[in-house]
Amino acid sequence: MAAGFAVESLILPEPIMALARIRVVRLLAGLLIALPAVAGAVQMQMDEITEALRTVAGSETMVALPDFIESPPGAAAPLRATYRATFRLQGEPRRLALCMPGLIAHDRIRVNGHVVDDRMSDPMAPLPRSLSRIRFIEISQEFVRAGDNVIEVEVAGLPYVSLSRMNVGDPPVMHHRYEKRLVGAVIGPAFVAVVVFSLSLCVLLLWARRGEAMYGYFGIGTLGWALHTGWSVLPYPIVSGLVYSIGWTSLYTFFVGMLVIFCVRFAGWQWPRFERIVMTLSIAGPIVLYLAHRGGVLGQAEETWRLLFIGIVAVGLVAVGRFAWL
Repeated sequence: MAAGFAVESLILPEPIMALARIRVVRLLAGLLIALPAVAGAVQMQMDEITEALRTVAGSETMVALPDFIESPPGAAAPLRATYRATFRLQGEPRRLALCMPGLIAHDRIRVNGHVVDDRMSDPMAPLPRSLSRIRFIEISQEFVRAGDNVIEVEVAGLPYVSLSRMNVGDPPVMHHRYEKRLVGAVIGPAFVAVVVFSLSLCVLLLWARRGEAMYGYFGIGTLGWALHTGWSVLPYPIVSGLVYSIGWTSLYTFFVGMLVIFCVRFAGWQWPRFERIVMTLSIAGPIVLYLAHRGGVLGQAEETWRLLFIGIVAVGLVAVGRFAWL
């Protein structure tokens, strides 16, 4: 009886239940009505610009962003281009911010004709790297107007320039997007480079003690991986120009080749001829790419060289995958 009484005491009287149901229905109706307004507010906080009118040497072309253009081989003067795009501001003018996840160029940025960022002092200087490629620029309220607004990005650089998609919105939203990009593109890779570098030193020490070549391939490969990643996120280039382009690709393919040889040996495959071919290709990278530069096809050669080593990676993946499966 006591238990039955306890259960029955939890059942509310019918008038109270009816009132509760009415309030729940009203709450749900209010949420449904508010959702479009909330969605509109979120949309108003950020506007992504995915295309722009590009002007190069007087020729105008509508391009999709991101966009990449390269100077002709042997060009001595910096490549120059101007991108114009619009975004629509709903409501009254207010302070905004511009987030550009990747701007590899010296730039001068205007909003409705007003300069908000100017880094065009030396167009012949090395292109921006690391943190400098990611931009967060606040736009004063006096430079903004209701309705359509025009963003003009003037860029210059050698041997190429590149512009990512642009995002315009409220400063807190844009700053959060900027920080996420920093972590994903710079801070995260730098942390990985430190960890992999420490791992490579440990494995190289193991190689020195045991003398097994397999550990040497892994240690040298991971050391090259760490150096390549660190090189890519450094704020200042160690070298520049042709040496940078050839060195970056050569180091990349070298550490890939070393790790593939490690994978084949780890899987127990006895392929000395394959190992000699991969070793030869890994070492020959600078020579091949320099000859391609002399022939005026360095860009195409770098792409082909990287694709070749991606194919070589497939062999290592099959070797380790089969070893793990069996």
